[in-house]
Formats: sequence, C-alpha cells, structure tokens
Amino acid sequence: MITRRSGRQPGIATGLLRAWLLGLAVVGLTRVASAQQRRPTTWAQTAPAAGSTAYQELNLSFTHDTLGLKGRLVLPRSAGRHPVVVLMGGSGSWSGYKDYFRALVDAFVPAGIGVFYYDKRNEGTNLDEKSSFDDLAGDALAAVEMLRARQDVDTTALGIWGHSQGGWIAPLAASRSARVRFVIMVSGPGVGPFEQTMYSQRNGDRRRGLSEDEADAADRLRRTLAMYYAHPTREGWRRAQHALDEARTMPWFPRATFQELQGVGDSLSSPDRLRRLNRLHPEVLQLYTEQVP
Repeated sequence: MITRRSGRQPGIATGLLRAWLLGLAVVGLTRVASAQQRRPTTWAQTAPAAGSTAYQELNLSFTHDTLGLKGRLVLPRSAGRHPVVVLMGGSGSWSGYKDYFRALVDAFVPAGIGVFYYDKRNEGTNLDEKSSFDDLAGDALAAVEMLRARQDVDTTALGIWGHSQGGWIAPLAASRSARVRFVIMVSGPGVGPFEQTMYSQRNGDRRRGLSEDEADAADRLRRTLAMYYAHPTREGWRRAQHALDEARTMPWFPRATFQELQGVGDSLSSPDRLRRLNRLHPEVLQLYTEQVP
C-alpha cells in the first residue's frame, strides 16, 4: 500500500517490580505476535549488484533524543536531488533485514530513487523488544529530518517504507509530520497491535486442540484481563479475578496459553500496584493502555 500526502494529518527497580514485568508478560505482547511474522529471506538482486560504482554510498549518523543511530544512504551517481525512501523493518532485530534492505537498494537506486536504512535502536541488546512505538516512530522522523538537510535529497519526495510491524509505525510517524510525503506499507497488519495479539493467541489455542467454544472462552478471559490492565479500577479487578477463578475450573484452561498470566499467582495485582507500575515504566503496559478501548 502506498499513501501519498500533501499536508499535516491529526495526529521497576526492585525484585518485586521485575516480577511484575514477568507477571504481566508484556514482552510477549510487545512482540505483537512476532512468532507469526515471516521476515523476507530470498530476494533476487537486480543489476547493478550491491557495491557497484553506480551507487553513491554514505555512512551517516543521527540522533533522536539522546540516542545515537547509524545508517547508510545509497543514492544514484547522477547529480542533483533525489527522492529517498527511509526503510523500517518489523518487530525484533533488524539484523535479518540486511539482505532485504540491499534488495530494495537494487530495486530503487537504478530507478533514480535513493534508499536510507539504519540500525534499529538497542539493536543487539536485551532492550531491542522494549522500545515503544512512539520511540520507533520518532527514530524514523529523526532520520527524515537529517536527510532533509542534505543537498542531494529531494525533500518533496521523502517518505517511509514500513514492513510488518513497521506497517504500524510508518503511518504513525507520518501522522506526526507533514514532511513525510508518502508511506509504503508492506505486509502491514490490517488491525491494531492488541487485536493482532488476540488473533495470534486464539490461533495458538486452536493448535493446542481447543474447540471453537473453548477458544472463545479463552479469548473472553484474555480480553477481560486486558481491560483490567488498561483500566485498573476496583470493579475491573473484581471482574477480572472472578473470570480468572472461574476459568481455572475449566478443563481447557491448562491447554490454553495466557501471556497475561505468566508469573501471576492466585491473585491479580491490585489497581494501585498496576497504576504504580505504569507510572514508573509506562512501556510495560503500553499495548494495553494505548490499544484497549
């Protein structure tokens, strides 16, 4: 999908708190069903091959907030300003995207279009799955701003390519800056992160042998838990705890997998503790607080 634009669009740390991180299993949600994602693997390169002297290749760096990021700009050898596509990969590490990015270089650059790709924030660390969508969108916009200052970039034809999870983040970035002139979404989800996660978990229940009625019941429990995590009220706590206690008596419960219950004992955490966690580390509950109605 290609979207063109002409103007602006609307736009813990004690052991206890670490246990809450595990108990709420947000790492699993932040991946947004990444186990279902298939990164591109085999791509045919077109002439000229990568590294050809027909390309100008520059190592560039830029910052977003206080974080430094490194990338590579590949342009045609021809003089003048060039349209440029900023590439974004999907969830998890982007190291597996290198061949994919180079294949896009070999498709775009011979056609006169430049390509900029960069290392994902926290690449190679245990923080690479804990970046918020806001952070990732901000990184892409920082890349756009850096490129706009260059004399070899056509600022009227500067956009973002987002693959898979990037299919959420690229439009988010574009909604925050009219300087993003187009968006290309590839294998992007058709729903939001929360619904994508619910869909993935329901399919997992089916693979584990749950019937449709049982999968329905598991899905209802997940949504009740998610609603409580997103809106931690006393009534929500009572409702979620009751639903959990009831589900634990059902024969299907041990066969279903609940990311939301990893590390959770008999009782769900209180609203006060959830609110305290969210104040200290808002990224932990972001896919609940930002996506659950």
